[in-house]
Amino acid sequence: MSAWRSCSPPSPTRIRTWADSVITLGEQSFDVRGIGLIRSVRDIEDITIAAQKGVPFRVRDVAAVRVGAAPRLGIVGRDGEPDIVEGIVLMRYGGDSLSTVKGIHDRVDHIRRNRILPPGNGHRDAVRPG
Repeated sequence: MSAWRSCSPPSPTRIRTWADSVITLGEQSFDVRGIGLIRSVRDIEDITIAAQKGVPFRVRDVAAVRVGAAPRLGIVGRDGEPDIVEGIVLMRYGGDSLSTVKGIHDRVDHIRRNRILPPGNGHRDAVRPG
């Protein structure tokens, strides 16, 4: 604890920007993603953001962590509908494009067959390669 008194922790504003998963530079925004690294609020609280004389500053030391809604980053419209849901599939570098596209088609067919979407909602391809 005495090491904390000799320096100041990182700026909460910087932490908030990181936690919101968006970094804004001028008129551009960049999404920040981490997959599989954080599974709970406690995992976020335990992240070390700085250390002074061997004493870690963790997120829980400088901020309250809570679950909230992700900020909406944009609206997609199509064919006169002002607000639709869009899904984008990315293939990993070195992936097999034919098996990736087949897997997408199989999953969409499964969703249709099992009526997973709520009534009144459907699926329509915008671009369907392969």
